[in-house]
Amino acid sequence: MPKGGPIPSKDADFNDYVVNAVPYLNANKTRLGVSTANMTELQSLFTQWNTVYPKSQNRDLRTRAITAQKKQLRLQMSALLRKIYRDIPQSALTVSDRETLGLKLRDTEPTPIAIVAYAPTIALDTMRHLLHTLRIADPTNPLTRAMPKGHKAEVQWFVGNAGLSTDKITFDRSDTATRFLFKVAFGADDVGKTAYYRACYRNTRGQRGPWSAVISAVVG
Repeated sequence: MPKGGPIPSKDADFNDYVVNAVPYLNANKTRLGVSTANMTELQSLFTQWNTVYPKSQNRDLRTRAITAQKKQLRLQMSALLRKIYRDIPQSALTVSDRETLGLKLRDTEPTPIAIVAYAPTIALDTMRHLLHTLRIADPTNPLTRAMPKGHKAEVQWFVGNAGLSTDKITFDRSDTATRFLFKVAFGADDVGKTAYYRACYRNTRGQRGPWSAVISAVVG
């Protein structure tokens, strides 16, 4: 079935689909909860389609008007079928229903985003009075500014004396970066101190990947 759903995009495939789907829906309308109004309209469109579609495939009978009517009927039937499918309770659908109508079981659980196995690279992009701007990059795809799919970057920092050993730093400030540039503002009391930074990727479940190397810059 096409990427956009069960209804095919090509005329011939669409015809094959509705030839099976419409009679099936009519035969099972009560069980599936298809309204009388929707079924009546679908049957009317289907009857018109069965007249117009064969003419659109015949060079001797095909005209611009026939082609236009065929396209319009396809649009109307497709929209109505999608409406009908949205109204059918998932619990009412059997395996046979799904196979005949091409309706996949809805995935109610989002696909988990795997933890990224590497750290972002971080660098000081600009330094202004009481403001640092960090540049965050994906080392596996340096030509893009985007984060790995389904991830944001967690940035942690600490402000203290110069020359601290990175394994002794207790990072006490953090925030989430959604773009490749991340700004950190400071107070007047921080001037002359050193800001230490590290970052990691974090998925939608809050699971972290490895931390980056620590970088540092003086607060001006």
